[in-house]
Amino acid sequence: MRLAASSRMAGAGVGGLLLLIGLMAGVWVYHNHRPDAAVTTPARSQATTAPRYDGPPIIGYAVTPDGKPVAGAAVYLSTPDAAIYVNAGKKLNLQVEPYRIQLSRSGELKIVGNRPYSNADRALVLQATTDSQGRFELHPTEPPAGIVINAAVGIGVAPAASVASSPKVTVRPWSRIEGTVVVGVQPQADASLRCINFNDVDLFTQANVRVESWADSDKDGRFVIERAFPGATTVSAFWDTTPRPQVVIDRNGKIAETGNHPHPGFWVKRVIDVPATHPAIVQVGGTGRPIAGHIAQPVDGYSYRVGSLSGAPPFDSWNNYYVVINPDGIFGMQDLPAGKYHLHADFGQLGGEMHPVPYKYVSYFATADKEFVIPPIPNGRSDEALDLGALPLTLCPRVEVGGAAADIACNSPQGTPSRLSDHRGKFVLLQLWSGTRQYLERERTQLKAIYDRHGDDPRFALLGVNIDAAPDEPLKAAAAANVRWPQMAPAGPLPAQYMNSGSSFYLIDPEGKLLARDMGAFALYDVIDKALGKPMPHGAAVQVDHVPRGSVDAQTPYGLVPAPNQENAARRGSVSLVDGVRSNSSGPPGRVLDGRMPDNEDSPSQCLEFGESTLEGRFKLDLGKLISIAQINTYSWHKDTRAPQVYKVYGSDGKPSDFNPAPPIGTDPTTCGWTKIAAVDSRPASGPPGGRYAVGISDPVGAIGSYRYLLFVVFPTETTDAWGHTFYDEVNVIEEK
Repeated sequence: MRLAASSRMAGAGVGGLLLLIGLMAGVWVYHNHRPDAAVTTPARSQATTAPRYDGPPIIGYAVTPDGKPVAGAAVYLSTPDAAIYVNAGKKLNLQVEPYRIQLSRSGELKIVGNRPYSNADRALVLQATTDSQGRFELHPTEPPAGIVINAAVGIGVAPAASVASSPKVTVRPWSRIEGTVVVGVQPQADASLRCINFNDVDLFTQANVRVESWADSDKDGRFVIERAFPGATTVSAFWDTTPRPQVVIDRNGKIAETGNHPHPGFWVKRVIDVPATHPAIVQVGGTGRPIAGHIAQPVDGYSYRVGSLSGAPPFDSWNNYYVVINPDGIFGMQDLPAGKYHLHADFGQLGGEMHPVPYKYVSYFATADKEFVIPPIPNGRSDEALDLGALPLTLCPRVEVGGAAADIACNSPQGTPSRLSDHRGKFVLLQLWSGTRQYLERERTQLKAIYDRHGDDPRFALLGVNIDAAPDEPLKAAAAANVRWPQMAPAGPLPAQYMNSGSSFYLIDPEGKLLARDMGAFALYDVIDKALGKPMPHGAAVQVDHVPRGSVDAQTPYGLVPAPNQENAARRGSVSLVDGVRSNSSGPPGRVLDGRMPDNEDSPSQCLEFGESTLEGRFKLDLGKLISIAQINTYSWHKDTRAPQVYKVYGSDGKPSDFNPAPPIGTDPTTCGWTKIAAVDSRPASGPPGGRYAVGISDPVGAIGSYRYLLFVVFPTETTDAWGHTFYDEVNVIEEK
């Protein structure tokens, strides 16, 4: 899971992921070690379970740089898994994950998009308004990350943790940047200008906030960025053509266009210091000289061809240059200043998407490298291209599906040694992760669901390996986040096969061969489910009645399980949602106790249904008193995959001293006062899954047990799409006589 070229310059991380941005008509690499390195347009919002926050309110004061209160300012709160992107200036049609705050040219702050774990009971964005003394007060329901203050006089950003000890948040006036975009000696019209402040990168990272400013160049290449964050800033200019023909660079470094194959646009960058009191005047591009060269071996078979330059001061990860590499292997770029450079290029294939966010994993097959020097240029500008010649490819070792997975020696946080091969004989889901990974919390929520589903199956193991240079703190954070599966750190260098394979997850079969990779946890749920098959028998007996679609209606009788009974013990009880997200089209939880089947096979409002793109939901049935239970019956009806039932059910009398009445996703109920009763999987072995299902749980020799509470931990029937959760129609509880 090696980093793509540019992200290697800034530090180690997990996997290369590709982000397709229509504005560029090409490829950008997702730097997963920077939470601010990607913007995406998700087709649907991801629903996950948000951690709870029980701390004190956040109280602070918005002040100007000279200490005066800022009244009437809007205050917004980010969370570790919900970044705020402030998009100042040019209005872009981008949905920032998970939501975006957009500052329009008029200064109005708009909130766009849905939170990934939003529901009817949770506000879109927690916000407040400062009073006449600049005071604000926020009451988070989730762990806070940062504060954004938008005022007529400027903008303020602060980590939430710092406000507790230093409650004054400085609202800085916006700065202004004016300039010209030049390519060679010609002004570049219709370029998009973006400036990002990197002097305050630690501040923005801690606050989980990104501030970007945008503008367009006119026909003469001139631009004005009206709102820029003061300080050291990277100003980027990039452009493409419509209908985006293939961009070709000849061996002289000249740009030509042919065909209509999409390809990245061109861009140049400039690092400047933006003053707070007067406009910064800058020319972007128009200095240096072109470079040109070619790859010695064919590269047209690689869907991913990305090069980057490093080396010339002031050069860092915020000021890198990307190099266009054409299908015929020819590459080049314009306007490279004098200095010493390292060109690195990666070649590979795009893998599967990290559902539901449209990033794609990159599997690396080969690399090419070149050190070169551009000598001082008279007058700072030349049209003569520096020929870098032919760059040979170096093939990368890889883990191939069907091949043996390389062994990894690890140590636990306590120093206990182990190896990946110790789990031979099981299906092993290996996660290689970094503590700075942007979507770590989302992946953990999905992995918790996988572990809740299969963690008690002796045929399965889930293993996390942290690859940070200093793993102690990330491993402590994982333990604090209720990560129950083993977490390790490599005892030595990670095998190169994993670093090149582009994936964060590897599913390994019992023989130690790679079964799947280049997939996110959501998609892997389905692969693991199919590999393990039906759950191993546990506890009470489970009977399944399936009335196939076609001959089915609401009155069709079952053969083994009695029909829903309005006089059952559950009708005297109540249902509550414990954890997870209910679908927007679902009925309230109490629907499963109303004693009525739906009107037809696709009536979500008459059922209880968990949200799309989620892997787990939990609901609790309170019977009102302790009952000796003879049988538990659950009913569902749908035309397709949402008809079968997949869940675990637990019971409790509520008396244990460690009883937790609402164990969240990721918590094993048997560790907090609950007893596992049964695991249910009513999916048919063959044939269409649609129709009506009745599941009966009972003990052939007597009562199931005496319980007041029943906890249902439900899972989707498939994850080939986002809609895999069952339509639960009714829950009946039959009391032992």
